[in-house]
Amino acid sequence: MHLSPLETGDHLLEYYLGSRTIICVDLIQFENPDITYPENLMFKVNKLDVGSHYFGYFISVIRQDSYPLKMLRTGNEGVNYHMSTIVRSAKNLIVVVDKPVYEIEGIHKLPNKYVSFEDNYGNIGFVLRVISEWMNNSRENGTTFSFTSTHDNFIEDSLTAFNELFNGYKDDFEGVDEQFMPDKPRFLVPILEDTAKIQIYVIQSEESPKPKLVLRNISSL
Repeated sequence: MHLSPLETGDHLLEYYLGSRTIICVDLIQFENPDITYPENLMFKVNKLDVGSHYFGYFISVIRQDSYPLKMLRTGNEGVNYHMSTIVRSAKNLIVVVDKPVYEIEGIHKLPNKYVSFEDNYGNIGFVLRVISEWMNNSRENGTTFSFTSTHDNFIEDSLTAFNELFNGYKDDFEGVDEQFMPDKPRFLVPILEDTAKIQIYVIQSEESPKPKLVLRNISSL
């Protein structure tokens, strides 16, 4: 279900939803945080997409039994938004970055297994903070953080930094099924005092026109 600004007048809500007060949908997308919904209207959802807006603007119409969400896509508004149980319990968390994430203390420690940072400010320092956190505190096998950026040089700048830091840990990832960009180096970085390692690589997927930098924690290949 996709609720755009043109579909949220009282008469249109009544037309589409009738007198129902509980609506069950797999995915709901919101575009406008300034909508007034009927007081008794609630959605039971698996996935919540609020784009670059703050998810907190919309939780009043989301039933409590929707949580934990299978997917949450939200903006990174507020200093402590990432400390919310709703954010930290989402199986797949997508953060649409509309401000530098390095200004938000602790966001690199998010416990979610799958986190995507969309359109981040191209700050390689933030990516290195995530790697450092994982090297000091090993994560669940398969934990994956990915990054896209509006900065054209983000991928190349990141790989330049990785070449300097992890040049001795380049790896072909033989047997790993991924849409690797063939001309980009890949790294397999060991975690001290642990059997886990961090895969670092770049992919180009059909779902995103931008190259994506990926960090994945693995117990073994």
